[in-house]
Amino acid sequence: MFLNYNTMYDMRIKNRLPKCVAILLLAVLMMLPGTAAAQDIFADLAGIDNVESTYISGRFAHNMKRRSSSSGEHTISLEMGFSSYYSYQCYSERSVAMAKKILKKYLKDNPTVEVVMHTTQGVQEYTVYEKFIDGGNKMSQLLIWDSDNPCVAEISVINWDKGLDRTKSKYVDSDNTDE
Repeated sequence: MFLNYNTMYDMRIKNRLPKCVAILLLAVLMMLPGTAAAQDIFADLAGIDNVESTYISGRFAHNMKRRSSSSGEHTISLEMGFSSYYSYQCYSERSVAMAKKILKKYLKDNPTVEVVMHTTQGVQEYTVYEKFIDGGNKMSQLLIWDSDNPCVAEISVINWDKGLDRTKSKYVDSDNTDE
C-alpha cells in the first residue's frame, strides 16, 4: 500500500508533536524561577506612580551593612549578607492599599511566614515577618512593613536563597561552605 503525500505529512507531524511539546514545556520551565530562588513579591508595584522601587543584588551586600527605615526609628543589621534585597517606597493611598493587598495574599499563600515583631502607634505600623527553611533552622526571607499613614509605606524584602544560618559569621550564597 502506498501512502499519499498528505498522509505521510500528517504522520510526521504527529510523530514530532510530543517532542515539540516537551521542548516547549522545558523552555517555559527554564524561564520560571526555581522554588528555592527568591521571588520579587511586590513586583506589581514597580513602575506605578508614587512608588519608588529598588533592587540590590547579593553581590553588592558588602556595601549595605544595615537597613534603616526612612524615619530612622528602626534599623536591622545586614552585616551577615544576603542574596537579594527589594525595597519599595509607596507615596499614595492607592499604592499603599495595593501593597497591603499583595502582602495579605502573600501571607495567605505562605502560612509558614511568621510575625516576629509588630508595633503600632496610632496609624503607624511596623511589622517584621520571617520565613524559615530546613525545619526552621535557617531564615530564607525577612519582610518588613513600615507604614506611617495610609499614604506612606516602606516595604523591604531581604532574601537568602540558601537560607541564613545565624550561627555563622556571614551568609554564604554558594554550595562551597569553606568560605
